[in-house]
Amino acid sequence: MISGRLFHDGLGVREPTRRYRLRWGSYSGRYLGAIALLVSSAVAIPSGNTYAYFQIIAGVLVYLVGWLVLPGRILRRLGMLFPALLGVLALLAGPHWLPLLALPFLAWLYVRERSAMSYLAVLPFLAVTVALASRFSQFDVMLPAYGAAALAFVGCAWLARTLSQVFPRRTRPAALPTIVG
Repeated sequence: MISGRLFHDGLGVREPTRRYRLRWGSYSGRYLGAIALLVSSAVAIPSGNTYAYFQIIAGVLVYLVGWLVLPGRILRRLGMLFPALLGVLALLAGPHWLPLLALPFLAWLYVRERSAMSYLAVLPFLAVTVALASRFSQFDVMLPAYGAAALAFVGCAWLARTLSQVFPRRTRPAALPTIVG
């Protein structure tokens, strides 16, 4: 069993999405399951081609399920499905489209209910992906480019989490709604 310490640090700050009651599953299970679905499908989609279209279709379906499993408000998750998917589908055209991974990154921040200040973390992420896109533009170097972009994504997501804890949201919802789904 995964401890709740993964989602609650010593500063006494909890994940904003942890406030909600879930209709099914545990927070830890849904969070880690969603990450597994999102990462595996984000790898499967760009590695598909016209001869492996099933891989692209399956990757898209798993990606959408990953966003729906992620703990958070249902309207936020539904609203971010298309922009996040667009950013990952753009990678089918090659590593020169890496900066569009900012769309799933921004969707992640929105669904995870990060504070406004945490959105500054998109700037280093964009800087890294633009540098990668200019350096790696051919399909034969996709793997190192995607790997570096994934590391930048994770690092900037942790930076956003830290910024959100240092500069918390000023407004909190009055009632704690139940998450549907």
